[in-house]
Amino acid sequence: CFDGTARVWDATNGAPLTPPLTHKRFLRSARFSPNNQLIVSCAADNMAKLWDANTGEQLAELPHENEIMTDCAFSRDGKLVATGGSDGLLKIWLLPEGKLVWPLLPHTRFVNQFVFHPDSRRFLTACSDGQVRLWDLMPRDGLVDPPELRGLWWGELSGNGDALLCGRADRELVLMDPATWRQIGPGIKETSPLRGYFLSRDGHRALTLIRPAEPSGDVQM
Repeated sequence: CFDGTARVWDATNGAPLTPPLTHKRFLRSARFSPNNQLIVSCAADNMAKLWDANTGEQLAELPHENEIMTDCAFSRDGKLVATGGSDGLLKIWLLPEGKLVWPLLPHTRFVNQFVFHPDSRRFLTACSDGQVRLWDLMPRDGLVDPPELRGLWWGELSGNGDALLCGRADRELVLMDPATWRQIGPGIKETSPLRGYFLSRDGHRALTLIRPAEPSGDVQM
């Protein structure tokens, strides 16, 4: 929220379950851990925080100096948290103590998004420099996309990690094999600006959110 708080709600009755999870500036992202016991949040106050999802107690601070935080994510096994921000710096933290284990600089501009692969060893980064990259934490080498695949701003992995849906600035979506970076199928072309998109867990269907041509403020699926 713009007031710098995240809130945990009971989805069945709309009742708040914890006190507000507070930051000093507006929030950019908040995620549940795979076992639903932890929450990670990040904000424009150069800080990510780790919380107890049941009580709202703050467990750790994960700082980024002199940058606006843009995204945060748990690994699929719940052992790692990734945080990133406006200077392209990505940090990998070990849970539960919140110890910094890998500071990486995969991009030169805003990190728009990152997603862990189901194996919890690899992760995908997408940046406003127009690059999508797949990283392996074991050798700590960046697997950089070929030049012809530049211009990709966002990425979404399927549930098994075998398919990758990427968005271009020209309103086009392309499905690719993350192991080879080869495109699968003809792609999807929207006529209006994309506001977001999601890939089904089996990698066979895509959901797009678009802004209509008329300035109604609505979003279409």
